[in-house]
Amino acid sequence: MIKLGILGANDPRMLAAVEWLLRHPKVQIAAVAGTNCAGNMMDDRFPRLVNRLKMPFLEIGASQLASMCDVVLSFLPHGESLRAGIEIVNAGCRFVDLSPDYRFSNAAIYERWYGEKHIDPTRLGQVPYGIYELFQASFRDAKIIACPGPFAAPTVLCLLPLIKEHLIKTDDVVVDIKAGVRSLDEKPHPSILYYDRHENVEPFGVGSHRQHAEICDVLSGATNQPVQISFTPHLVPMERGMFSTIYINPSVSVSANQIRECLLSYYQQSTFVRIVSHLPTTQCVLRTNYIDVSVRENGPKITILAATDSLIRGGIGTAVQAINGMFGLDADSGLNHVSDLSKG
Repeated sequence: MIKLGILGANDPRMLAAVEWLLRHPKVQIAAVAGTNCAGNMMDDRFPRLVNRLKMPFLEIGASQLASMCDVVLSFLPHGESLRAGIEIVNAGCRFVDLSPDYRFSNAAIYERWYGEKHIDPTRLGQVPYGIYELFQASFRDAKIIACPGPFAAPTVLCLLPLIKEHLIKTDDVVVDIKAGVRSLDEKPHPSILYYDRHENVEPFGVGSHRQHAEICDVLSGATNQPVQISFTPHLVPMERGMFSTIYINPSVSVSANQIRECLLSYYQQSTFVRIVSHLPTTQCVLRTNYIDVSVRENGPKITILAATDSLIRGGIGTAVQAINGMFGLDADSGLNHVSDLSKG
């Protein structure tokens, strides 16, 4: 069994991660560490875990957690996760990071968008980006894997094959994403309270969203060509889920069918990427690791539509796939089920 530790017990995504990992046939949760909860039992704080996981929260350092585990999954915010990750890897343990600390190709981009100095710059550009279907070849020997942001995950997955095959123009891509309130990848705050979200659609981070920079950097680095994207995320009145509408200008004489065939070719062996003929919906992927993708002609442009559950695909699902890749397990190990739990 793979002994796994979790850092960041106060993160609201942590419970969902525990519930999914308890179903993994090759993973054993060895320890969960976090501040302000040391000594409490997990099933006291989260009654959903009664008779499923009897384990205390620990308030221990990253290196001590590493000594108990084969791999550590971090829910810590940026900066904190970076410092912990360095300790964990130096202690000989592997590290799967849900923060943005290792997603970028160089320190200058990170420091511009996150406003603080990167203290491990030599690893940037060397750490695999955690989309299994695209970068799995580099997972097996990786000490660190950087999981993608929830907005970046479907965008990169849809666009990277098309850019690599020179099927689309890269100077005018428009990405419009509608996201449920639990897609924000952060702790709850007043702007996601029910009475603010009910009957309300609200754009946010227009021109300034950090995952905008992540998307451009990853696509440009993986395809060796500059990529320019206009990115507008919106909060919509649903709990979870994400719907991405991507408008692309095809290269000369490229049809929507060629776009579709390219995606089918890239993902035909992928369990969780479904290139579908119908128009996707978030309900069809709810509480799963699937992404449903469809392609449509739309005037002079071609439109790609993608539906995901952002808490899983672009969250815990990508982290589990990263662990599977690190340890040579099947991509769908621990993921090939539908959660029937309201928080999972």
